[in-house]
Amino acid sequence: MSADHSVQDDNESPEKGTPERPIVATSVEPTEADKARGPVDISDDPEARLYTSEPLEAEDGTVYVIQQQTVGPDNEIGGGEFPDPSTPPRPEAPGGA
Repeated sequence: MSADHSVQDDNESPEKGTPERPIVATSVEPTEADKARGPVDISDDPEARLYTSEPLEAEDGTVYVIQQQTVGPDNEIGGGEFPDPSTPPRPEAPGGA
């Protein structure tokens, strides 16, 4: 194996992304599969800024963005704006007005 590091070897860690070429995360933080796909040039899509977050940095230094995705029961975070109408009322949170 040569000392030329310009070509990524399968055993080397994937590129971490930059604000101009971030990793596109499929969740709140990039998964190993997201990192394996590598950075993308979001300037290729003129409408990408309409559905893409600002570049974020993970704890490991990976620069990533979150793109708007279809939400359903299997991939939503939080309770949503409108609770289930069948759910009985809950007491107010401490300190609630």
